[in-house]
Amino acid sequence: MKKSANTYLTILGIKFTIKEKYGRWHIAFSSKSKRISRSTGLEASKNNLLLVKKEVLPQIAQELVSSIAHTNQQTLDDDVFEVFAKKHFELLQTTLRDHVFKRTKRHYTNHLISFFKGRKLSSLTALELEMWQNELLKKLKPLSVQKMRSIMYGILTRAIANNLISKNPLDSVKAPKVNNNFREIGQDEELNPFTQQEIDTLISSNDDSYMNNLIALFSFSGMRPGEAIALLWRDINFENLTINVNKTIVNGKLGLPKTKSSVRTIDMLDGAYKALKSQHKLTGDGEYVFTNSRNRRFYNHDVINLNFKRRLKSNNIKVRPLYQMRHSYASRMLKAGVDLAYISRMMGHKNPAITLSIYTKFIVEDQAVRKNNLNKVNQQLEIEQNVVSKLRRNQQHLQVK
Repeated sequence: MKKSANTYLTILGIKFTIKEKYGRWHIAFSSKSKRISRSTGLEASKNNLLLVKKEVLPQIAQELVSSIAHTNQQTLDDDVFEVFAKKHFELLQTTLRDHVFKRTKRHYTNHLISFFKGRKLSSLTALELEMWQNELLKKLKPLSVQKMRSIMYGILTRAIANNLISKNPLDSVKAPKVNNNFREIGQDEELNPFTQQEIDTLISSNDDSYMNNLIALFSFSGMRPGEAIALLWRDINFENLTINVNKTIVNGKLGLPKTKSSVRTIDMLDGAYKALKSQHKLTGDGEYVFTNSRNRRFYNHDVINLNFKRRLKSNNIKVRPLYQMRHSYASRMLKAGVDLAYISRMMGHKNPAITLSIYTKFIVEDQAVRKNNLNKVNQQLEIEQNVVSKLRRNQQHLQVK
């Protein structure tokens, strides 16, 4: 058969080229800015050419048009707030710890979607976001509203990265001010540490031996509850007097501690040493330092919180969260004059500045301690001054000679 010239055909707005190649009909067309060429597998005859025109190309054209329409619809849907937010959270889930992700998703469901469901991302204005923020402030504290802002900001920032909006309208909305109540990142409760007398009372109660040991360990180590229940006996070194903190348990999942700086080695104070030695008598044959009534590791520290609350009530001590034991450790160390950098390292803070911002009010010596320290400084300066004066007299004496 004589080689035929190319045939051009437009179907549903798509331009096709039909040509003979290696004795078969080939077609070429453009899709998504790409040129595609493929063989029909049909012999290059007149009858098959008619078949390509009447059946093959219309089918391909219909599939391409449907695909383009679906893609365009997806693009339009992506601009809808809850559609894009769903994809945002799918990506976010791979980067956040499970309990943090669930809490963030819950905040989104309770405080964002009800305001913006069905809205186009590109239609959101700074004025609307400010009105949303003001509505939240009617029922939430400024710190909580800042968390909602953070979630919204993350969604809008990802929308910018995907070319759905050109700028983040939340940048133009001033965040609510938060009073400095000495809060630790991730903790909402105000600092209210236990006194030494209260701690002694709690430890002297003999309701549950493991609770005595836990309370003592918290007060002499500053560990977080999740870190304590994740401790293995191989993390405890009685000879070197150290506790290795390298994991935590949250909602049944064993994972890394809260932050990179939370992976640390804690020096074992006498109180922690006695508590762990006492606990070793109970669970020393097992893997975990602290176990539940079935000799298994704790799923979380909820039951410990409950027992702790009961113990507070039974001893007529003001009820506050178990986490305050961590604050108690820090405040007692600061009042004892321990170096801030050392405390920061034991607590697992990123740097001493964080520790200082949280516990500033406890770095206040009472008047007697302050005067005693001043006297020590003055005495030292006086000794140094006498040494210098003596050296000068000796030098003058040598010069006279």
